[in-house]
Amino acid sequence: MSWCVPPVKGLSMADRISSKKYQGVYYRESIEVKHQGKPDRIYWITWYHAGKKQWLKIGSASGGITEEYASRRRIDIINKLNLGENPDLLTRKKGATVGDIVAAYFEWRKAEGKHTTADKNRYDLHLKPVIGTTAVHAIAPEQLDALKIELLGKLSSSTTKKAFSLMRAAVNLAIKRKKYIGVNPFSAQSDFSMPKEKNQRIRYFAPPEADALLEELEKRSTQLYHMAVVALHTGMRATEIFGIKGSDVHDKDHVAIITAKGGERETVFLPPDVLAILASYRTTPDALIFPDKKGNRIKNVSDTFNRAVNALGLNNTTDPLLQVTFHTLRHTFASWLAQSGKVTLLELKELMRHKRIEMTMRYAHLIPDKQREKLSIISDAIAAHRQSS
Repeated sequence: MSWCVPPVKGLSMADRISSKKYQGVYYRESIEVKHQGKPDRIYWITWYHAGKKQWLKIGSASGGITEEYASRRRIDIINKLNLGENPDLLTRKKGATVGDIVAAYFEWRKAEGKHTTADKNRYDLHLKPVIGTTAVHAIAPEQLDALKIELLGKLSSSTTKKAFSLMRAAVNLAIKRKKYIGVNPFSAQSDFSMPKEKNQRIRYFAPPEADALLEELEKRSTQLYHMAVVALHTGMRATEIFGIKGSDVHDKDHVAIITAKGGERETVFLPPDVLAILASYRTTPDALIFPDKKGNRIKNVSDTFNRAVNALGLNNTTDPLLQVTFHTLRHTFASWLAQSGKVTLLELKELMRHKRIEMTMRYAHLIPDKQREKLSIISDAIAAHRQSS
């Protein structure tokens, strides 16, 4: 049975093709977007309610949607209507896309004085192109599962979890403000599970490895070598180093006031050798210390770093948690400090600029035995009290 497709805003009669296998399921092929070597397909379903033909966009094949899933959604809606129930989607605010809700969420966070730079960059780069224009009520668990798998293939589990946590928080705010009515597709209620973080193991350099890497980098790129020295001696992230300007460096105080992760301004202590490096690159107060060849801010660590790592055989492992990246220099900074026995966990937390002590605790096992014993003082005191009472 072929259903008549009425004209829809933005789509002509010829845009939608009826499924040959599933009644009431249609799709439109995208010329611009490819999926598995073929034009991507955007699926729609249709049914009658109160004498009117209803349409609902389900999602795209690249987002994990199939004709079979679209048909199941349609059958579920029709069954609920036949039983006198009102499916959630009929009571939800129409027109609320993921992009609409996320934009409103960022505006709210901005009004609350909270930084949004990192979250916005993450959304714009990884989520907006895939689900930004999708209506919230049309997001399916299968679609999010496919997106989760895709992101985990190129991002860390921690970063992927942050991306989905942002979406969950944005929809929760929309529900609270009655801009969206229905189940949050990013919550457990919709059978979606957040990515589990798998970043507990930390790869850090032994002193001979770090020395060899710095020598190799110096042969290949003086600027990259100096950025690596800065990272190793201060624990700064690559993105933080990319953004340092001349006015950020305060020679007398031996500190740099940098724009850190999340857009906050933070203080980093600079040892003399790092201060000398930054001074040698400084030109004007507003100029970047380490610009690209065109004078603009660097966006990514040069592939020269990976070539140097591979030349030394530092990545001869299939375990992604043991792979060396530029961030390994930050882990090395923290690990060597912990092993030295000269800093406490709280001091390490401040030097690493961690927001939560739990983030610093991953280095606790590196603390010398004598200091580790001190960590049990609280537990021992409680145990002694229980024994005496």
